[in-house]
Amino acid sequence: MKFPWFDDLAEAQARGFRVREVPENRFLVTPMEIKYEWDYEPEDPMGPESELHWRSALLDENGVGISFGLPKFQNAGEGNVEGVPSAVDRKVTESIANGTALFTSKEDGSLVIRSVIDGAVHFRTRGSHQLGDFEEPVMRLVEDKYPRLLDPEFYFFADLHMEYVSPTNQIVVRYDEPELVLVHARERLSYIFARADVLYGWSDLGSIAYRAKMRLVGTETFDVSDPTELKLVLDALEEDGKWGTEGIVVREPSGLMLKVKTTDYLRKHRLRFGMNYSTIAMFCEEKGHRDLESLKKDMFERGMDWELFADAEDWFWHYILLRQKGDDILEKGISLVADWEKTKPKDEREAKKQFAFSVKDLPQKDVFFLLRDGKEERAREKVSKRIVEDEYAEDSE
Repeated sequence: MKFPWFDDLAEAQARGFRVREVPENRFLVTPMEIKYEWDYEPEDPMGPESELHWRSALLDENGVGISFGLPKFQNAGEGNVEGVPSAVDRKVTESIANGTALFTSKEDGSLVIRSVIDGAVHFRTRGSHQLGDFEEPVMRLVEDKYPRLLDPEFYFFADLHMEYVSPTNQIVVRYDEPELVLVHARERLSYIFARADVLYGWSDLGSIAYRAKMRLVGTETFDVSDPTELKLVLDALEEDGKWGTEGIVVREPSGLMLKVKTTDYLRKHRLRFGMNYSTIAMFCEEKGHRDLESLKKDMFERGMDWELFADAEDWFWHYILLRQKGDDILEKGISLVADWEKTKPKDEREAKKQFAFSVKDLPQKDVFFLLRDGKEERAREKVSKRIVEDEYAEDSE
């Protein structure tokens, strides 16, 4: 399958894809940081025009895919707009409701892609044409435990997707030993299916894992009707100490997948990367964000993952409330100073005493004093600092 916009890179860029040349006259396709909307036909999500294929793909000199990563799949709610579920959420929810969905564990590691290119086995990670820092530990694991993966005749017509987990590659979930877990695979050459680039079914994945003597990602059973209910169940299991992975990947028959992550995992992930209310508020103060979409766009442009953005909406609306309180305080102070200027005594000391008396019982008098003394910039900085430090919350007044 050829990258549809290989001959029109301006169109590829407009769609949010980066195409760069890598060694051996190959090209790597990856989404830009700003790409959080994906175009595809909901009834045929893996169709040839779908953007979901090109999350991380290695192309030959003609733009034909020679190694594909996992198709893009979102977190539950990630593609929703103003409360309206995305096509992915709707289709996966239908699959859960009619009993055709498959629930598999979400491993907390790094994706490893195994392909056979020009008769040679090639390993790489998502977003790269090679393994990079994972070269030594991954290849040692392959050589010691899964030598079948080194055979260029073994599934040469498919891309195998494995999760590399290890105590030394800990993101949030702790693993006791390094492991490669088969999570998916797709047929790249049309040897079995009528159409190439088709994701394998569950029984096919089991056959691959058996032949390679490697572990297949685990399945789970849940009596739920939609992703929201599934998250509540996972959170309850986690709270009882009965859940130990990142979350669940819901797979529906046509190939769409949706991630549902537990609340505690997201909390730990944000803590690791220092994401909390104050960082969101500071970001908004520095960049002047006053609407959610501009904040979201800016965060994605800076390479922040969805996991860091999860729950940021609640923090954002809390920030907006405090920002309004801060604006009201400044407006009130400016008005007080203006009224005082009209009636203040000529004697400076008396004038300041009069102003101090008029604001002595107000909680923001230090801000008002700065405004009185013509130090508006410092007054605004003080208000901003209190907003970031959450000092204007209801329970702090």
